[in-house]
Amino acid sequence: RCKNFDEIENLIVTRGKNSTLLLNYGKIIKEFVVDEVQNPYVIGAGDIWLSAFVVSYMKKKDLYRSIEYANKTASECVKKHKLIKME
Repeated sequence: RCKNFDEIENLIVTRGKNSTLLLNYGKIIKEFVVDEVQNPYVIGAGDIWLSAFVVSYMKKKDLYRSIEYANKTASECVKKHKLIKME
């Protein structure tokens, strides 16, 4: 558990098959829907999510779009059971 999360300006919480949350000083400011995947292969999904988020954020500097891109990229990866190219 994170103590004092209400002191963190932006906190992203990924929750597997559940939505991704963006919190601002402890309050949910946006909930991002995650695509449902049948029989996902989840090994490395968090690594893929983080990599996709960082690549997108470094290019666009847009928190919302980067979270959406990371969710989509990680979902595609666990669906296909293989790595995919990030653009």
